[in-house]
Amino acid sequence: MLLSSTNKNEKVVLGLLSLSINKDENLTASDLLAEYRETEGMTLYLYKDPATDNFVGLVGVEHRPLTHEAGEGPDQDERILINRMSVIPSFPVDQVAYEMYKDLKQQYPQAQIAGAIQYQMQDPVADLAAKYRQEQVV
Repeated sequence: MLLSSTNKNEKVVLGLLSLSINKDENLTASDLLAEYRETEGMTLYLYKDPATDNFVGLVGVEHRPLTHEAGEGPDQDERILINRMSVIPSFPVDQVAYEMYKDLKQQYPQAQIAGAIQYQMQDPVADLAAKYRQEQVV
């Protein structure tokens, strides 16, 4: 289950954010947390594992309006860009990442969900989306 992060669980958020920082990024988890809290349209979600009732994953997203040309579909949809995703290493990373993706898709059923290129998330999110689409067909 995805829940918006709060000040109450800041230590967990900082720990999971630190797992998402690439070696070549000159950032700290505190810098990232401040960016998400101060930037409109950016949200950090924690994933609570239903079996253990513990927070085991984090996904950082950016909400962007998506406009279409006249006659090309809805006047406006939303695009959700996944900037960051991390899972506590003792949990199955692929499984938890997929559960986070599914929860985002359920929370924003009309939104396009994609991975942010600048954070090398496009391929992992594309794989999650393909798995989700395949599951919906079955």
